[in-house]
Amino acid sequence: MIGKRLKELRGDRTQDEVALRLGIKRARYALYEQNRTEPNIEMLQKLSKYHNVSIDYILGKTDEKTTDNTQQQDEITEYLETLHKRPEMKTLFKISKNATKKDIEKAIKIIEALKEDTQE
Repeated sequence: MIGKRLKELRGDRTQDEVALRLGIKRARYALYEQNRTEPNIEMLQKLSKYHNVSIDYILGKTDEKTTDNTQQQDEITEYLETLHKRPEMKTLFKISKNATKKDIEKAIKIIEALKEDTQE
């Protein structure tokens, strides 16, 4: 569904044009349109902002292109940009990029346990 929506939103523009605006290579963007890989949350936010549509629209969860959550999406983008300025968060994102759901659940439990230890 993502690929279909991205093709539709791209319209007459080339994949090169869109990829350039998103700061990625055309080949990577093409994989999104071919449904061979899915964009991560940061890329979904960039796509949403670039095309001026909601992330839910890109994901095929709604047929309404825009929603009232534009401000919320902007806040999430700003928060993620803040996180990426911290070196330890860059490392965490890099490590978690290919993590499975089970890996992430384990990591959350470890972080919660560490947080409890520091609060005691």
